[in-house]
Amino acid sequence: MKNKNIMFGMLVLIALAQLTLVSALSIDISMKESFGVGEEIYFDYTITSDVSQEIEYLASVSCPNAPLALLDVKTVSLEANVALTEKHVYMSSVDESIEPQMCDATVGILSPEISEEKSFEIKVNPSFEFNVLICKDLNCAEKTKVFTLNKDIYLDYISEIPSPIITATLTSPDSYTKQLTIPSSIKAEQTGTYTLEVKASKQDYKTITKKIQFGVIEQEADIPYTRIQDIKVIPPEKPKEIPQKSRLYTITSFLIVVLVIILIVYQLYRKKQKDLERELELKTYITNSLARGFTKQQLKQGLLKEGWNKRLVDKAFNNLMEPRKLSKLESLELQNYINNALRRGYKKQQIKQELLNEGWHERQIDEALKNNRML
Repeated sequence: MKNKNIMFGMLVLIALAQLTLVSALSIDISMKESFGVGEEIYFDYTITSDVSQEIEYLASVSCPNAPLALLDVKTVSLEANVALTEKHVYMSSVDESIEPQMCDATVGILSPEISEEKSFEIKVNPSFEFNVLICKDLNCAEKTKVFTLNKDIYLDYISEIPSPIITATLTSPDSYTKQLTIPSSIKAEQTGTYTLEVKASKQDYKTITKKIQFGVIEQEADIPYTRIQDIKVIPPEKPKEIPQKSRLYTITSFLIVVLVIILIVYQLYRKKQKDLERELELKTYITNSLARGFTKQQLKQGLLKEGWNKRLVDKAFNNLMEPRKLSKLESLELQNYINNALRRGYKKQQIKQELLNEGWHERQIDEALKNNRML
């Protein structure tokens, strides 16, 4: 009884120590509420601990329509009551190509799991859909990029926003340039390649630039017409007779190859069926044993001791257990692993198999791969 009390006391002390360790950590993020064109997107952060300890953490920024930076997990040794102050730079300069959006800055400690998040806005002008039309007729029923000499070329546009300000510059084959208004029409006075550069702008929107080339030829190609009855049909040569012995050998070889293929497919099918039967047997055993009060760890140790394949055992447990929802830090850690593997040239299926072997649930892996921006 005395030993039991001592052990209980030790467990309580360990639990209190872990609780103190978790509560001793704090994270603070300092940053602007918004960033505009030409500005550096960054944030300052501090991590403070009441006790000296080593931690793993990462700082990141997540935007729905902007590049995902490489996640860098850092390991640092914190001194008691001495703040770690760092700066995380997400983007050195906001350029015109970035769309307006809301983003999240996150600093997360992986173990013990603590995170701090702050939202900010990228304030830039939005883009809009704009396309130039080059046509053979005023109503643009026939669009083309090839015209014949001295014909009219009709220029028009379609825009997502009403009444944009349009400027257009046309460069002729002889390098002569002139300003145009669009919609309008021009006469194809030279043969060669024309270049049309069109800029569309409006207040509070990005300026859209389109550069299009079209050609002018002297006349359309004259393809001669030949009547069907004038076409001379040359009868095919009569195939050479294959010797009877050679034909028999060819048929026999073909049948042997087909038979070998059938046997291979059958063997693979049988192996797959056997694996499925073993997996079903394993799942049934695990389900029944869990219902009788055995723990997951006890079952794993027993199955491995009996010679069951570790990959098959892990897969059976994974498929039986409903996956819990990953925390934001775990999701970042999983995406970081996938990104690094993709950069090293690994295929999607290889990455999935490695993660399954590491004990990740198949649904968690599929969700991470589905949301990965590098795929």
